[in-house]
Amino acid sequence: MKSRKLPISGGQGARDERADEYFTWKGERTAEDFVGYIKNVRGTIKLSHSGILKDASISESLARSNPFIKGDLLDMEKKLREQGHLPSDKKSPNETTPDNKPTKPARSALD
Repeated sequence: MKSRKLPISGGQGARDERADEYFTWKGERTAEDFVGYIKNVRGTIKLSHSGILKDASISESLARSNPFIKGDLLDMEKKLREQGHLPSDKKSPNETTPDNKPTKPARSALD
């Protein structure tokens, strides 16, 4: 009689199962659904990977250790840039950077 091995908690089998759950969750959404995950963080516009993972019930540590999930998040961000939902340079279009930014004198000059 053949016995079936169950995945060990935290092992490769469990990671694969969680990755399948992520891709199933993602497959139920459209590209426009992911526009809601675009965030402006300190002047940088980016896709909130942590927000996506939270809604998909996937831990960030699993996403970091699973190359399929990690790569998929980067591909999704790239596609949103190509579609014009994210700027290509990641900077906020409303943010202006002054050319003549005041600088502090070196500490040795103050002494």
